[in-house]
Amino acid sequence: MKLLMEFIDDSPPFQGDYFEKHTARAIIFNEDKHIALVNYAGVYNEKTYNFHGTPGGGIEPGETPDMALKREISEELGYECRILSEIGIIIDYYNEIGRKTTSYYFIAETIEKKSANWTENEKEIIKGIKWVSLDEAKNILEQKNSYAIGRVIQRRDLFVINEISIDLLKNTSI
Repeated sequence: MKLLMEFIDDSPPFQGDYFEKHTARAIIFNEDKHIALVNYAGVYNEKTYNFHGTPGGGIEPGETPDMALKREISEELGYECRILSEIGIIIDYYNEIGRKTTSYYFIAETIEKKSANWTENEKEIIKGIKWVSLDEAKNILEQKNSYAIGRVIQRRDLFVINEISIDLLKNTSI
């Protein structure tokens, strides 16, 4: 999978070594051709946050990115999914928490509804799932955000959505 972009948050530079995390994320379409956005909200380090991002999460030991994506979509959205194609890799640097995240992005579609199975952490931070058109997703992700981590996530996901070309969508079953 090819590297598409690197993003660095705009908080003061991090001093030290970043810890690394690898994630799998998706632009996932439902039967109505809408994509899922996850609403994250809460308080971290005494800062309130509220932002949207694409579904996905950490790659566990022994998992490949596609295996992790299918597990995360099942947990967060309550769907089995079919991966249609790879989009690319985005690397994020979060100065506020000293983390470098490598995210593997896919285009996927829902295939069977099940029950979401949120982890305890997800129960605390996920406030809902929205299914929206690509244009609505762009509008949501373009909204101002006062939380540095949220700004990086929104910029990253907006970049990925903008990278999806008509040709790429034509090459999938979407």
